[in-house]
Amino acid sequence: RPVGTERIALGRATSSPSFSPDESQLALATAEDPARLRLIDVVRMRAVGDVELGRGSIEATAWLAPGRLVAAIETPDGVVLATIDIAERRVLSRRPLGGQIADLGRLRDRLVLLLSPRGAIGPARLATIDAEGSVEAVTLERTYAGIELDESSQEGLGKGRGPGLAIDQALRRAYVVGAGEAVAEVELDGLRVGYHELARPVSLLGRLRNWLEPKAQAKGVSGPFRHARWLGNGLVAVSGYDDQTYIDA
Repeated sequence: RPVGTERIALGRATSSPSFSPDESQLALATAEDPARLRLIDVVRMRAVGDVELGRGSIEATAWLAPGRLVAAIETPDGVVLATIDIAERRVLSRRPLGGQIADLGRLRDRLVLLLSPRGAIGPARLATIDAEGSVEAVTLERTYAGIELDESSQEGLGKGRGPGLAIDQALRRAYVVGAGEAVAEVELDGLRVGYHELARPVSLLGRLRNWLEPKAQAKGVSGPFRHARWLGNGLVAVSGYDDQTYIDA
């Protein structure tokens, strides 16, 4: 139900919202070239101003301190991390992270990114970013992610893997769940990694059902992609899909 009659024209499509710690302001990424962050005073319902972030697509923002925001930008050369001074509406630093964003999550004081190799399938990386733009990262040797296109195909065929990321805010831990892989558990303070083998295998009936299901008749990337969410009490919900693409006669 609308509260009040104020409205703000946002222009083109917006994404990656992030509230200030006191929830009085909102940052929104706008689909423009160059990429911009639009700052909105949600108490007075007015746009405060824009911050230009350069070429690329803003995929994630996190307002980690009263005057400081970080944004992850997908560029043709890989992911770039920008640290922004909100009061002065200027970019303080830009830091290349490489790879591509496979999934993301947040702690109160950290942005958490799950990164895949760029243009290939390989071990994923988990990176944490604080309000100053400092980055800590660890490679998940047993978790694979990424998209690899078939260069010989003119139809855009390829293969990929997309694990899901779940964050336990209370214990400050991340769980990365891929298809047919051990679950990675990462302590976000110190980035210590452990793995859990799933104890419930797919039944013979389940494998038979997967084999009998028809293939998707569409061009694109074949492979498993997952989403994960922390439910509390030691439970992670996992959803997703398995794509298999082909070209018929």
